[in-house]
Parts: sequence; C-alpha cells; structure tokens
Amino acid sequence: MVEEKLGHKVGSAVVTSPNLVALYYEDINDAMEYVGLKRLHLKASGPDSQQPHEAFAADAGYGIGLCSHYKDYDKCDDEEHQMPSRQVLTILYTKSALIMYNAPRKKALGFYDPPVRGGTYFFLGYDNIHNNPKEEYYWENVKDAVMEVLLRYGGERYPVSQVFMLGQSALNPTFLDIVNSSISAIYEEKPEFFLSDPTFAAAKGAAEFAIRAPWSLPTHWAKSTRLEQAGDADL
Repeated sequence: MVEEKLGHKVGSAVVTSPNLVALYYEDINDAMEYVGLKRLHLKASGPDSQQPHEAFAADAGYGIGLCSHYKDYDKCDDEEHQMPSRQVLTILYTKSALIMYNAPRKKALGFYDPPVRGGTYFFLGYDNIHNNPKEEYYWENVKDAVMEVLLRYGGERYPVSQVFMLGQSALNPTFLDIVNSSISAIYEEKPEFFLSDPTFAAAKGAAEFAIRAPWSLPTHWAKSTRLEQAGDADL
C-alpha cells in the first residue's frame, strides 16, 4: 500500500509492533527480511537492529522524548540524558485485545522488554463485549484489568504523568471513562492524555526514528555507514 501510494519501491523501514509476550525481535527481523526490507540501525538498538515497540513509538509520534539535535550524536545524547523522567501508561485497545504498559521513561526510543511491566488481555478486546451475559460484566472486567496494571506497575508511589491511547477502539466513550475513573481513584493529579491520533501515532513515531537513522551511530562509527543509510532510507 505504501509503495502504491508513493509510486516507487520501498527498500527500508522501521517497524513498530504491539507489546506482546513471545513476539521477539528476531521474528520481526525475519519478517522484514522475508519481504525484502532493509533494517535501519536505530540509536541504542544494539547489533541485532531491534525495532521499537508501540509504547515507545507513540511517544515519538506525538513529538515526546525526541532530541532536537538528532544530526549530532553527542548533542542528542546529552539532550536525552537531561530529559525529565515520566511515568507513562500506554494503552492499545482494539477489537481483539487490550494491551497496557505502565513504566517510567525519559527518551522515546528504548529497547527493554515492555511486556514485563504491563498486561495483555486478548479476551478484553472490544468485540468480546458480545461474549458476556450483560454488557456491564465486560466493562467491569476491563476496569479490573486497568486497575491491576496501574497498581502493580506504579501504584501511589509513582503517579502516571502521561497516558497514550492507541488502537481503533481507544476513543470509545465508556472505555475512556473507565480509564479516567481508574486513574482518579488512585492519583489526585490528572495526567496528560495523548489521544488525537490513536490509529497512526505509533506509525508516525516509527517514521521519526527512520528519519534519525542515518545519524544514530556514535561519531566514530558513523562516517562509514552514514552515507549508505542515508541513501537507502525511505523517509
């Protein structure tokens, strides 16, 4: 679809995926290799060219946690170290699943394993509302899941400062009320919500990482690879 829209072949990409247990970087890399996509080296991604989870890409999609001097590795690194710490709740709510991740972070791009600080509930996707004797039973289960993640991976000691809502069902009014009431039940101060682009925020974040890829290696490595990456990247 992208190639049809652009009118030319896409040779490289940054791929973002949900925070699923047992979905490994090797699986994503193998899929990219199978369809002929070159992996771009991302800052701090390590030798295996890890790809970002949606929890990180959504930050970048909204312009959060990105350094302004990305063409200068050292300046970007200094800027990232000075970024304030944030307790971020990322919620992916689709027709088939409810996936949440609650953890502190500073910069947008990170590569530790998100599933260890969240919850994945395939039985709580929006379409599962029809699998309950009454609709309120479904919403009670959703609220229990949201509260579980908030309390287990933050609690009163670590108030949520930002909430990123992702997925085609994320703006459901009842669901938003549950998320808001659950947060209000634990924390006095309301966090900042990011929900203006729940469907494409993570994809836009992946594009931000791709733009920065040619400059994402330390200075003493960059000269030998920068031109090759810049020439192959589809921005």
